[in-house]
Amino acid sequence: MNLEKLESFTVYEAHRSCAAQITLEIESLGKKFTICGKETRMVQIGVPTVELLTKNSTPENMCLSGEAISYLREAVRCLIGGGVNFYTELKSGWNTPVFYWEVVTS
Repeated sequence: MNLEKLESFTVYEAHRSCAAQITLEIESLGKKFTICGKETRMVQIGVPTVELLTKNSTPENMCLSGEAISYLREAVRCLIGGGVNFYTELKSGWNTPVFYWEVVTS
């Protein structure tokens, strides 16, 4: 998929379904990349993190952040353009797994 068509809902659904990993095919600047987010509970300090839900979300009422998509797209740009790995999480402070993202192929 084209990077500009990447939706935070896709990543959100992987988090919600407790997937062990999610693999996405991304096209940017005429090149295709395969990126993979793998579930982990270990987080490295200083690695960028994209929070998918609003601050007011609760486990019973999850609401996707309107800003999450722009942050997610920027994180993917930095990953495929400069090798800057990142995490996605549902909400900071929740005891839920995060995904650690890396490029599989380029």
